[in-house]
Amino acid sequence: MDDGPVNAIVTVSVGDDGLAARLCLVVDAQADAQADAPPDTQADAQADNQDDSPADALDPERVADVAREQGVDVDDGVLARIAETISAYHDLGCDVEHVIAEGVAARDGADGWIEWMPGFDPTAPGAPADPESARGRVDHYNRIRYVRVREGVHAATIHPPTAGEAGRDVRGRDLPPTPGRPCPIKPGAGVRVEDATRLISEHDGMLTLAGDALSVSRLLEVRGSVDFSTGNISFDGSVTIAGGVQDLFEVSTTESIVIEGVVGAADVDAGGGFVCRRGIAGKRRGHLHVGGQAEVGYMDFVRGIIEGDLILQREALNCRLTVHGWLLGDEATVVGGDSVFGRGIRVGQLGCERGVSTTLVVGNVARALRLRHLLGRLEQDQAGLHRQRDQTLDSESSRRLDWLRAFDTKMADQQQRIQWVRDQLAAIAPADEDRPADEEVLIEVHRALHRGVRLLVGDLEITPLESMVGPLTLRPKDNDVPSLSVAGVHRPLTTYMLVRRRADPARKVG
Repeated sequence: MDDGPVNAIVTVSVGDDGLAARLCLVVDAQADAQADAPPDTQADAQADNQDDSPADALDPERVADVAREQGVDVDDGVLARIAETISAYHDLGCDVEHVIAEGVAARDGADGWIEWMPGFDPTAPGAPADPESARGRVDHYNRIRYVRVREGVHAATIHPPTAGEAGRDVRGRDLPPTPGRPCPIKPGAGVRVEDATRLISEHDGMLTLAGDALSVSRLLEVRGSVDFSTGNISFDGSVTIAGGVQDLFEVSTTESIVIEGVVGAADVDAGGGFVCRRGIAGKRRGHLHVGGQAEVGYMDFVRGIIEGDLILQREALNCRLTVHGWLLGDEATVVGGDSVFGRGIRVGQLGCERGVSTTLVVGNVARALRLRHLLGRLEQDQAGLHRQRDQTLDSESSRRLDWLRAFDTKMADQQQRIQWVRDQLAAIAPADEDRPADEEVLIEVHRALHRGVRLLVGDLEITPLESMVGPLTLRPKDNDVPSLSVAGVHRPLTTYMLVRRRADPARKVG
C-alpha cells in the first residue's frame, strides 16, 4: 500500500462548553505536490526548507503545541490521542478529525421532593384515610375519598435538594454545578416540622395540599354528593357538602355540617350546628342528631334529636323530633307526626284542613310527664315478662327452653328501653326543677291552627274544637289554663279548645 500524505493543515478546536477538544488534520495538497515534483525541483525546495522534513511535518509535539495555544491541558493521554490521530491520517490518506481531550461535565443537584407516607397522599384520588381501611372486604359505603389524619401523625418527609458535583473542562478549569431547588411544599396551618424533614400533624383533621402549603384543616369540603364516590364520612371538624346525601349513607362530624342539596334516608350526626338548605326526605329510615341549632328547608318523615333551636323554612311532615329549643318558622307548616319542643313554637300553620293527627309536646314539663307515662308502661311490660318467665319455669312444655332463650333477648331489649327513658328524664330534670308547671313556653301560630292538632303543655292536653285562623298565641298562666290571644284579643281558651288535665304517674306512687 502506498504511503499516505505526510503533510497536513493542523487545526485544534474546543467546543463552547469546553468539554471536548478536536484535532482536525486536512490534507495539504500544495505540500504533497512539491513532494511529487522532479528531483532537482525538490532539491531546491529542500534547500529552502531544510527544517521541514516530511517526518517533522506531523510531529506530535508540534501538534500538541497547537493544542496548548487553544488552552488545552495537554497530558500523556492527550499526547497519545494526538499520535493515534496522526497515525490514522497516514493510514487513511484523507482528512481526519478526532477528539483528543474530553472534560467532565458538572452533575447538577437534584431538586428536593416530598415522600408521602402510605395512605397519606392528598393528591392521589381515592386514597384511604386510614391504611387499615384498605384491608379485607370492600365496603362500598365506607370508601373514603379524602385523607384524614390524627394528631401527631407523620404524614410526609421532605427530602432536601443536593448540591451536585463540579466538573472540569479540557482547559483544566472547574465547572460549577447548578444546585437543586428546595421542595416547594411548605408546612401550613396544623402542620409542624420535626428533625428538619418530617411533617407532623398538630391536630386531627383533613390533610390538604393547596398550592404549596400542606395543612391540616378542620373543614372537609365535599364538592359533590355523599354517595358511592365518597363513601360514609366521619370527620373531626366541620363538613360542607355541595350536593346532597344519598340513602343509607352516614355523615358524622364533631362540629357543624352544611349541606346544599337534599338529604335522603341517611344518618346525619352533627356535633355542632346543622344547615340543610333544601331539605330532608327521611323515609322513616334516616336519623338526624344535631348538637346545636338546625336550619332546614323541609323535613319529611324525619326522626331526630336537635339540641338547639330548629329553624324551619317550609314544612315538616310526619316527623318524630325532639327539639330542646324553639321551633321557629313564620312561614312553616307542621302536619302529622309526634314531636317535642322544649321552649316553644312559632310557626305559620299547625295541622291541615283534613284534620291529620298532629301531636306537639311543648315544654320540658310536658315532655317529662310523657316520659314518666312511657316509663310506667315499659316497667309494666317488664313485670309481665317476669310473670311469663315464672309460669314457663313451672310448665312442662317442650318449647320451654326455646322460650327462655327468647326471654333473655326480650328482657335485654326492654331494659335498654327503660334505661333510655331514665336517661332522658335525668337529662331534663335540672330544667324541670328550674321551670315549674308554669314554665315560660309560648305557642304562636300566624296563619291557621287546624283540627287534629294535639298540644301537650305542662300537664294539659289541648285540642282545637275546629280550625282557627291566626294569628293565635297560647301562653301558660300561673299554673292554670293558658291564655289565648286571637289577633291580639284575649279569648277564653275553653270556648275554642278542649282542655283536659293529665295525671302524673310518678306523683301517684311518690
